[in-house]
Amino acid sequence: MIQRGCLVGSATRPASEMKAMAMSLLRNPAKVSGPWLSITAAMMLVACAPKDTTGTSETDNPNFEPWISTLLTDHALAGRIWSPKERRFMTPGELIQRMSKAKFVLLGERHDNPDHHRIQAWITVNLIKRGRRPALVMEMFRANQQPKIDDHLGANPGDSKGLGKATGWTGSGWPPWSQYEPIARPIVDRGLRLLAANLSRHTLRSVIRGGIEVLGKSRMRALYLDRPVSQKMLEAMDIEIAHAHCGFLDRSKARPFARIQLLRDALFAEAMRKGAAKGDGAILIAGTGHTRNDRGVPNHLTRAAIEPRDILALGIVEATENFSRPDQYGAVYGARRLPFDAVWFSPRTARPDPCDKFKKFRKKK
Repeated sequence: MIQRGCLVGSATRPASEMKAMAMSLLRNPAKVSGPWLSITAAMMLVACAPKDTTGTSETDNPNFEPWISTLLTDHALAGRIWSPKERRFMTPGELIQRMSKAKFVLLGERHDNPDHHRIQAWITVNLIKRGRRPALVMEMFRANQQPKIDDHLGANPGDSKGLGKATGWTGSGWPPWSQYEPIARPIVDRGLRLLAANLSRHTLRSVIRGGIEVLGKSRMRALYLDRPVSQKMLEAMDIEIAHAHCGFLDRSKARPFARIQLLRDALFAEAMRKGAAKGDGAILIAGTGHTRNDRGVPNHLTRAAIEPRDILALGIVEATENFSRPDQYGAVYGARRLPFDAVWFSPRTARPDPCDKFKKFRKKK
């Protein structure tokens, strides 16, 4: 938005009036003597310069309080955005401005934290307000659900609320569709593409039995999985997966899970590329493990010759009571520094100990 008018003291004068006064001073130097002539006129002209307020609207400083999450709502980092590379905080408006210039935007979440979905929805709305028209790629939908998505939106244009029922969301195991629907709404409202990205259950079962090679050479090539993967990266993924299983999965047995993670990341990257090919870039909604830029989807985008400058990966990260500084959170991801282009901190959602389910499973055995 461009503001027109000149601020003089506490009043705003019409730009045309102030410019006329400035030009009069320059034509009649006797009215202001000495070196102050050019300074006075210049100040009046600067005051009359159009002020670009794009990116500084109220929506650029969202207030998510009161948070839905109940833990660590008063944490010093809750609601703040950190640039790991620059080692500084940034404003929401600055983040949106950077995202608006990136072709591929990845919004990583903790699935069961409703505040993460509020942040994702806010970002999606504001990118569209700035003229972007991206496709939306979602981890939560399996590839074989794409026809259901297309059929529903073809018959009911703009009906994002009805997508939950149309795709059988209730039995999917994901948080309620009401948390994700505000993210999809601005995309669906404008008739933009909504793409399912995850493995179908049939494909997943095949890969579990026979490895990702069951996809065939041509499919592997299309996903850029025919190229060597760093052994160091695979070992880091093994450690992460073993840790996620609370020590009940031996690290030596984690490799098949790591390869499935690689496949998922490659599929998400492919969906983003397809979405961008027919539109104005793509946004990915997925867990932070997929959006990390050292070995997640960004890595697979660059393997497909996407320039790093065209990618912006955000991690929405829950605050931890033991860490008060952003630079401490790299350890949460087994990295020297946070593996994202930007990190938006949030309070923590109350949840059962995730290790309890593994303990119960072990007892049953």
